[in-house]
Amino acid sequence: MSPYEDIRRVLTRRKLWREESLQLVLTCLIVGGVYPRWGTRSKPTVRGAEFLRRLHVLAFGEDPASPCDVFVDEFELPRRHETERSGWPDWAVLWSDRVWMIELKTEAGSHRPDQLPHYLDLGTQHYPHAAIDLTYLTGTLDKPAPELRAGQRYRHIMWTDVLPLIEEVWADEAPAATAYVEAARELIASLGTPWTEWRAGWMSGVASAVAASEPAETRDILWGLIAATAADGKQRASDAHTESGESLEDLRDRARELIIAAPEDSASKRVLPWIWSSQTSGGQPLTSAGEDLGAELRLSRYTKSQLPGHG
Repeated sequence: MSPYEDIRRVLTRRKLWREESLQLVLTCLIVGGVYPRWGTRSKPTVRGAEFLRRLHVLAFGEDPASPCDVFVDEFELPRRHETERSGWPDWAVLWSDRVWMIELKTEAGSHRPDQLPHYLDLGTQHYPHAAIDLTYLTGTLDKPAPELRAGQRYRHIMWTDVLPLIEEVWADEAPAATAYVEAARELIASLGTPWTEWRAGWMSGVASAVAASEPAETRDILWGLIAATAADGKQRASDAHTESGESLEDLRDRARELIIAAPEDSASKRVLPWIWSSQTSGGQPLTSAGEDLGAELRLSRYTKSQLPGHG
């Protein structure tokens, strides 16, 4: 039995945006079919390791010193204090003395000027004895490179240059995997076109009865979790299936904003939203989202506010 699901059904069920769709497609090719939990250290297939090797050559003009045997999808760089965002590069390849982070971008509008410098900063903080490499893989995008410290490298490359590598590495793969290559080809070809219109056309051949993913987290649901935690002190977690680690950070920020906006005498002021991760936190997930992704938003009550300026 093939480990590859029908990719059109996967993308229809999960209702991802273009960037997350392309990440999922390529991650599945790299690891051989089953999308891994966030932060998991996976061993790429032979073809997956070859693709990463060629990507490294394209980016830096040289072969990596050792095989690309440790691959991470949604690589968590934990925040250093409560008010800071954690970093979540889309991919990472790890060696004993080097960390190669790869950020994937399909929409020019989602570029954040502070994102890449933050990754480099956190990477050096958490891996002080390793060289830090960062590759920015995008569509048409003209943005300044981040400032580098000693031991850091940065390269910006385009999806149109990477597509031939994908097609060559998986040229004679089994049909199930070939469908993922075709999906990557079509997703890259769609860059610059309205995503919702293109996606609707691409999915038109898929049966409408394909099961949808969990409903998106709404403001009311998030506030309900905060209020319930404030009332009884029981730790809770959001079951929202976010598309990426960065999206999970956004959800945490939304929860913080709701708490800050609450009246000063509200018990919700004592609730702290935080991110549980299977890679950096103890215990087990509380939700299906946490089980599937390896990370989830949690809410805990304290004796006083944990948010700055609200003690």
